[in-house]
Amino acid sequence: MRHAKLSLLCVLCVCLVALVVGCGSTVSGSSGTTTSGTFTLGADAAVSIVQGQTSTITVTPSSADSFTGSVQVSVSGLPSGVTVSPATATMTIGSSTTFTLTAAADAALGTTTVKVYGSSGTLSASTSVALTVTAVTAPPPPADFTLAATPDTLTLTPGASGQVTLSSTAINGFSGTIAIAVNGLPSGVTASPATISLTPTTPVVVTLTAASNVAATAGTVSFVGTSAALSHTATIQLTVNIVPDFTITTNPTTLSLPQGTQSDTVQVVVTAIDGYSDSVAFTVTGLPAGVTMIPPSGATLAPGQMEPIVFVADANATLGTTNVTITGTSGALTHTAILALTVTTPPPPDAITITFSPASQTVTVGSIAEVSVTATTPPEYTDKITVTAQNLPAGVMVSPVSALVTPGVPQTFVLIAGQNATAATSDVTFLGQVNSVNGSSPLSLTVVTSPTALLDAPTWHYNSARTGLYSSESSLTPTSVTATKFGKKSSYATDAAVDAQPLFLSGLTIGAQAHNVLYTATENDTMYAWDADSGSLLWQKSAIGAGETASDNQGCSELPSTVGITATPVIDRYFAPDGVIYFVAKTKDGSGKYHQRLHALDLTTGAELSGSPVEITATYPASGGATNTFDPSIMVERAALLLSNGTVYLSWAAPCHQTSFDYQSWVMAYSEATLAQQSVLDLTPNGNGGGIWMSGAGPAADADGYVFLITSEGTFDTTLDGNGNPANGDYGNGYVKIQNVNGTMSLFDYFEPLNGVQASATNYQDQGSGGVLLMPDIPIGNGNVLSFSVGAGKDGNIYVMGRTGTDLGGYNSYTEFDPQAGGSDGNYFTISNALPNGASSTLAYFNQTLYYGGIGDSLRGFSLLSGPMPPSANTLGPAGATPVISANGTSTAVAWALDTTASGGPVLYAYDASDLTTELYDSTMQAVRDAVDATGKYSVPVVANGHVYIGTQSGVNVFGLLP
Repeated sequence: MRHAKLSLLCVLCVCLVALVVGCGSTVSGSSGTTTSGTFTLGADAAVSIVQGQTSTITVTPSSADSFTGSVQVSVSGLPSGVTVSPATATMTIGSSTTFTLTAAADAALGTTTVKVYGSSGTLSASTSVALTVTAVTAPPPPADFTLAATPDTLTLTPGASGQVTLSSTAINGFSGTIAIAVNGLPSGVTASPATISLTPTTPVVVTLTAASNVAATAGTVSFVGTSAALSHTATIQLTVNIVPDFTITTNPTTLSLPQGTQSDTVQVVVTAIDGYSDSVAFTVTGLPAGVTMIPPSGATLAPGQMEPIVFVADANATLGTTNVTITGTSGALTHTAILALTVTTPPPPDAITITFSPASQTVTVGSIAEVSVTATTPPEYTDKITVTAQNLPAGVMVSPVSALVTPGVPQTFVLIAGQNATAATSDVTFLGQVNSVNGSSPLSLTVVTSPTALLDAPTWHYNSARTGLYSSESSLTPTSVTATKFGKKSSYATDAAVDAQPLFLSGLTIGAQAHNVLYTATENDTMYAWDADSGSLLWQKSAIGAGETASDNQGCSELPSTVGITATPVIDRYFAPDGVIYFVAKTKDGSGKYHQRLHALDLTTGAELSGSPVEITATYPASGGATNTFDPSIMVERAALLLSNGTVYLSWAAPCHQTSFDYQSWVMAYSEATLAQQSVLDLTPNGNGGGIWMSGAGPAADADGYVFLITSEGTFDTTLDGNGNPANGDYGNGYVKIQNVNGTMSLFDYFEPLNGVQASATNYQDQGSGGVLLMPDIPIGNGNVLSFSVGAGKDGNIYVMGRTGTDLGGYNSYTEFDPQAGGSDGNYFTISNALPNGASSTLAYFNQTLYYGGIGDSLRGFSLLSGPMPPSANTLGPAGATPVISANGTSTAVAWALDTTASGGPVLYAYDASDLTTELYDSTMQAVRDAVDATGKYSVPVVANGHVYIGTQSGVNVFGLLP
């Protein structure tokens, strides 16, 4: 009975407690245990949230009468478009939980009563929250300004001025001062005041003044207004008109006339300026006593005409120099030219005699020819004779310019016909002088054009401009290049990888028979000459010396295991009796010493020419008396050889050393005729790196012999000297233009993109991963042309630069106009982000269109007339591709691309060059028949003579029209 009574007492106590708190008899917690009391919920009374943003509600459960259980809390009643996270939360008494509310961009606006509900077993509690959803408040519009220039056209004449009014309008409360920079003023036109600023309420007048000697021009002048981060530009069209005029000159301007003799012809030339067309009458005055002229009076000339005159001195003519005046008159215009005429004593009878072997010479445009000159004097003269060549036709040079020769001993002179030489026959005068004795003799020189120039592929990418265009292809057309008509026909086996581009010559006579010849070089230092039609081997020649092997790669995985002839050779088919092929071979001797040698082989036999090969060595001075020395062991000539104006150019990089910067940027010039080293240029003499590799592309050269190339990552001096050049002579990771004067190279111009300077670039990458192309001149009317050079590297931009003069672009050029404005690239224009992944290839050019195969990208075309073309549907591999264009003149053009790093092995593609979305052929269409053998990463095909030749790791694949 005691137990029963005790149980009844407990029940009564529990019920009493339940009555006091107003709940049932028990509360069940989340853990399933029984606790006493109850709970309340506390939460934010009101919460706001903006559409598209988040807010929070903090919930805190509190105990009533010693409640100790856990509470499960949730939020309900949310308006449309608002969600909560988490959906529920289990909480203990005294703890807080934050619920995150997320409003969609279109959540319902307004205030909604949201319920926060908590439960624990049979217990529950709730509280309300006023949730207000508001719209996004737009920020106030920014302050800005407009800039206008009136009038929008202005015409000046020399010595005259004109005014332009600059005005501004404030937008959204703008009230600042606007600084004005004037860009695009032609040479000889100045702006005043020198410092220009204005406010929206105060216009300013700018005076433009043309100098008296300004040249005729027309272009856009830009007024760039800046205020803090704001910038706007107003432009006007400025024209400078020149009054038509003429000049009168003589050729030569000095003349030596011995007593009792007749002079050589003097040409009087009238040249029109700005369309002058009236006739000009000239007279000659001031002749010294005893000198007469043939004809005895002047003549009347039309602009562009020349009049020959001859002077005759009698035996007693007055000795000395007299300024003879040639006066040209046309209407009110008068101009004069001065001829310095020197009357000398008669030459002694024992004058110098000059003879030639051969007696006359012929040279092909783009090639060289030699002539042996022998100067003799009477026996009593023993001093050496200075021999020089004069009256050279335009585009023809001679080397040496002057030579000191021993009487009776032949001296070889090299006659060089540049790409701008004109086919004609003329006399070149060789003059010999020693003390007062002189003598001269004319050499009949005939300049001819190459009959096979458009059929040959004698250098990388067909020509020294590196355009990649073969314009004499009549067989391979958009209709014939299909998988049913075109494919792989044969393969030529070699002793090692062919990483250099094959070269092609049309109709070369070998063994009294004309052959189309394909030349290939291997990494085992072997040169092959194949009949390009039959595939028969005409000859092969090893460049490995006695006791040597081809070089190893010194553990550099970027190179093949055997490193021999890596760079593409270059051919001159018209020099020497049978033509010459030049290349560099790398070898290793038995003592472990590495050698690099320049070779010159006869095109028809493969025999080494006289003086070949030449060991390559070089030094170059650095600051502080230091000397940089060329290291043949680490340096590799990957860039193709260049032949221009009788000079063979070599350039070097150091694979696997590109980032350690323990080497210099070497360029070397060798005489084509003698293989003698002419000069050396180090483009990072006081820095490091700057290797020239360009993925196998060669330096380019224009018709005047200027050399263009791109250096890779390396030192660039951002401190510039007074001429705007790097103070320490370091030109890493940029574009350079080199001049060669009488065999001595020097840097003529450069362009360093801001992306090329590591310290300041936002997208610093290798600029020299691809090659440079020199575009043909583009006529723009009135006899004017656009002359561009183009290149791209791994930063994804295509840089278009000037090709003539000093128009590449320099560095940070904007500061030349406004030092406070910050830097910008000074090239003509940049196609930004044109190649999404950058380039390790070179572009091709056809019909005012640039073709590029970027890294992991489609084949793309950029028309200079209409902009980007739709790209090809195919995506290239990690190396991209260097395109090649074949065409028959300007029609039936096919764009070829060899994807060397395609996932399934190399693939040869052919597209309609006018529409890259039209794929004509690829080698996977007939995969078994047309499989391309493994190639080097930067292999480039050669299209010629109805075939496509591809260098592979085992030889050459030959594609063409099928039987």
